Amino acid sequence: MLNKPKILTIHNQYATPISRKYALYNGVGYYRQSMPFKYLKKFTQVSAGTQLIGLKDDEVESKVVELVKGVDLVFTKHLDNPYLVASLLGACSYYNKPLIVDFDDNVFSTDGKEPEKFAYKDGESTHYLKTLLENCTAITVSVPSLVPVYEKYAPVHVLPNMVDMKGWTFERKHHERPTVGWAGSSSHVIDHAVLEPVYQGVVAENPDVVFSFVGHMLPEHIKGLERKNWEIKPATDWWDGNPESKMTYPRLLAECGYDVGLAPLVDSEFNASRSLAKWFEYTMVGTPVVVSDIGPYKELNDGFHALKSTTTNEWVENINYLLKNKDEQQRIVGIAKQHIRAKYSTEQLVPTWNEVFHQYTGTGFSRKH
Repeated sequence: MLNKPKILTIHNQYATPISRKYALYNGVGYYRQSMPFKYLKKFTQVSAGTQLIGLKDDEVESKVVELVKGVDLVFTKHLDNPYLVASLLGACSYYNKPLIVDFDDNVFSTDGKEPEKFAYKDGESTHYLKTLLENCTAITVSVPSLVPVYEKYAPVHVLPNMVDMKGWTFERKHHERPTVGWAGSSSHVIDHAVLEPVYQGVVAENPDVVFSFVGHMLPEHIKGLERKNWEIKPATDWWDGNPESKMTYPRLLAECGYDVGLAPLVDSEFNASRSLAKWFEYTMVGTPVVVSDIGPYKELNDGFHALKSTTTNEWVENINYLLKNKDEQQRIVGIAKQHIRAKYSTEQLVPTWNEVFHQYTGTGFSRKH
């Protein structure tokens, strides 16, 4: 029996010492590397990340050479570290191994509304990122709207984020008080502005409501709420595999027990190319979602997959409607899960991922621009 091709995956961002210690994945690493390769049975994954953190410059080169030499293809998140970029390009070129760079964000958005850590404008980091893009074999993106952002650098393939229907085993808990929640990272700081004028309208009709926040939240965003109407819970930045804790992100989200999940977005270049991940996550723990009619959420069917909101009044009305109608919560979640299974499940999308990697396995480093 022939050996399966080996793919080296590189995702070297870990927010905590525990994450680095056990090579745990945050949301990007989970959707773009960790979870997909559980289902890409035609390939063997060789994962790198922790091996490259804290190394001296000369050690980076030798470690990258060692890793690249033993695989058939390299699949990495975008990188801007000069030593890692240079070492990776050099090793892939020397050993003639295809190099695919993955993006699930528009890192070149320039309208001033992009998250700071995702912005690549002028500077040394931008130079090395563009060097990687200009010399890689191919690029993969999570949504079609990212294709025109990167197609000038290399061939681009759309690999949508997919949902492991077997991996979401936790159903949301139900609390005595109505709970409206938001969970996410600091990349959504600007998006909280959508909700600030909404809170009071919900409290007016639901005096006992709790707005529950997980992850990034600044005090000024909830300054209009009385203390009894809000809570901030610590986040977890791993999805699975932490031997020191059973609290994964899916489990945390389920235990928060949101009756309504919030997915606000401001209208921006960056948000126009986000994925449906937040909607996936709320839905899979049994929480109906109220979304901004922006970017990825435009494809959702209003009133079936989620409730869409454009104005403050619509946000207030939609949240209050779901809080007062438990049957509607269940109906929307049921329809949304069916849509996820039909379009975004691993069963539906694994063939697409397999096809892209199969196309480049064995082709070598070079390609025609």
